[in-house]
Amino acid sequence: MSMDDNETNDLFEVQFQEDQSDADATKATFIDPDDGTEYEWDVEKRAWFPKLTDEMLINYQLRYGVNEEDESGETCSNDKNCDIKDKVSTVGSDQTDSTPPPIKKKKPNQAEWFDVDKEKNNHVYVSGLPTDKDFTEYDFHTFMTKCGIVLVDETGKPKLKLYRDSTGSLKGDGRCTYLKVESVNLAETILHGS
Repeated sequence: MSMDDNETNDLFEVQFQEDQSDADATKATFIDPDDGTEYEWDVEKRAWFPKLTDEMLINYQLRYGVNEEDESGETCSNDKNCDIKDKVSTVGSDQTDSTPPPIKKKKPNQAEWFDVDKEKNNHVYVSGLPTDKDFTEYDFHTFMTKCGIVLVDETGKPKLKLYRDSTGSLKGDGRCTYLKVESVNLAETILHGS
């Protein structure tokens, strides 16, 4: 009843191959109709997981970068000049035609004029203020608190601004930020004629 080691290994290989084919046959897959993602059912975890393919990994690495060490021992990231396409092309060189075009980064927005919704605007622009040196931010604050509570910034100062020209003298206008939007309507009503 003794078997050769070769026969035992052959028997083991045959049994192993049968187990693998049975496991592959019992794996359930599901394709999401919305985005076409293929999911596999994990029996142990009793949950659906996206099926990892070479194409999916390539797309992920192209979008989010690869953290690998280059020849100098430094870690590559999107901040450094590491060519991700060269590193990833060895994974799926036959699928280079199906990779999406590189994503263009948005340029930072330049300052531009925008309109704030009147229901959310808590800023008031005031013109016709005194231009003499005796008029201070404290006087402006006292004047504007007639209509409501002035918002305070992180440093504890009221959010007020008196506009000045290039020489530093007052222009006669300013801006006030109230805590509540209702104060803006009151300021427009009370201060419009004064």
